[in-house]
Amino acid sequence: MAVAGVLIAAWTGFFLWAAVPGLIAVHSAAAWAAASGQWAAPVLVVLVTLLLVQRGSGREARRFASIASGLSRDRCSFTSGWARSTPNWPSPAISSPRRPAISMRWGAWPLIASPPTRKTCAG
Repeated sequence: MAVAGVLIAAWTGFFLWAAVPGLIAVHSAAAWAAASGQWAAPVLVVLVTLLLVQRGSGREARRFASIASGLSRDRCSFTSGWARSTPNWPSPAISSPRRPAISMRWGAWPLIASPPTRKTCAG
């Protein structure tokens, strides 16, 4: 990031040294607009390159791993409290006043297709 700042500052200094004396002599708004476009093109190249470097696959992988580990820690703190409050989950049968008890066989329609995993959270 510092390299990009140095490149932009060096380009700006060189551009001001080379272009401003001629622009002051011209006194034309169109000349100043054209000069600002000539200055901005290399600055945009530097900034786009900086963006591509920052979003490289290695950096994104580290960022994703950091977020995933944080979510895992949050899940562990959430589920540890949930498991204490629901010790008998899943219940052996589901029933309602209108419907007889349904067996909790995993994979049976309309119940859940696979059993939820209860991974232990270490640490």
